[in-house]
Amino acid sequence: MILAAFHFPSLVTFLIWAAFAVMAFWSWSASKAKAGLWTMVGALLVAAASFFTLIQAGPDSVWLGVIGFGLVAFGYYNTVKPIIDKHVHDLKAKAATKLSSGTGPGTPPPPPPAV
Repeated sequence: MILAAFHFPSLVTFLIWAAFAVMAFWSWSASKAKAGLWTMVGALLVAAASFFTLIQAGPDSVWLGVIGFGLVAFGYYNTVKPIIDKHVHDLKAKAATKLSSGTGPGTPPPPPPAV
């Protein structure tokens, strides 16, 4: 009969995801954005799944981990998407102004000066 068991990789995983959840909490508390909240909740679920695996008790930790990873990915996507959209919009606007001014990639270079 085994009275206690210890799984070292689960301890490391738990500590990493717990630290990530704390950082997500700091980020969320500063901005109150829902994307930070999703990331924090997802990190907490993954940390809980690792903890349950560590002590080999509790609910089925596989589903907690899967749901947690999904929430982390969803929160990260919603955090980064507005930044990427702004950069793409700026690049499109810059390209449109170059095309309208005649200095875009489709216009030939000016002739060299006469010597």
